[in-house]
Amino acid sequence: MPQKFVIDTDGVADDVRAISLALQHDDVEVLAITTVIGCVSALQATANIARTLRANGVDPKKIPIYEELKLL
Repeated sequence: MPQKFVIDTDGVADDVRAISLALQHDDVEVLAITTVIGCVSALQATANIARTLRANGVDPKKIPIYEELKLL
């Protein structure tokens, strides 16, 4: 039975590599990915993660990507 994960990321290279490895591992199920501001904006991080999913053969609609929530 795979371990289930929700991944929180700033969407830059180190996280992209780790997410790619997780997506390819049989014992890992990624339930959702959240993106935050880091080295890039949350919007860019979200785009990077969507590209990462597609590059790994995963439809971005199958794993929800939640962009940083801005609270007032």
